[in-house]
Amino acid sequence: MSKKRERKSNELNSYVLDTYALQAFLSGESGANAVRDLLVKAAAGKSKVYVSWISLAEVYYVTYRKSALEEKELLANNTIEGLKRLSIEIVPAGESEALKAGHIKAKYPLSVADAFVAALGQIRNAQVVTGDPEFRSLEEAGEIDVFWLPQKPKIR
Repeated sequence: MSKKRERKSNELNSYVLDTYALQAFLSGESGANAVRDLLVKAAAGKSKVYVSWISLAEVYYVTYRKSALEEKELLANNTIEGLKRLSIEIVPAGESEALKAGHIKAKYPLSVADAFVAALGQIRNAQVVTGDPEFRSLEEAGEIDVFWLPQKPKIR
């Protein structure tokens, strides 16, 4: 039995970007245009876009590790500062988010960071924007709604 979540009709469309979506946007990968469109709508006041600080921590370390530049820390910091200037509400990982994420992580096979994204989606009644297949089981169980981005090709 699916527990499909009901979205209140008087609410703005709301979205939670996970690290997959943020990386696609930052790298111009498949799905970047869809994320950009959501950010444009948010800037126009037609939707809300949320990001967890946990996701930003992932963006920071991925940017730092993948950088070939000598100034890795500067690039990672500038990336986060750039994201902070967008029409995104950055949500701290407080008690309610942590407990809900813990509950989700206990029930489903996904990373702690992804559990925080799912928890934020539930708390804000927002679609999770991702291409990460780890979210499929939560969507199928009716725990979250997902705005699917194209999946990255597997590297062998």
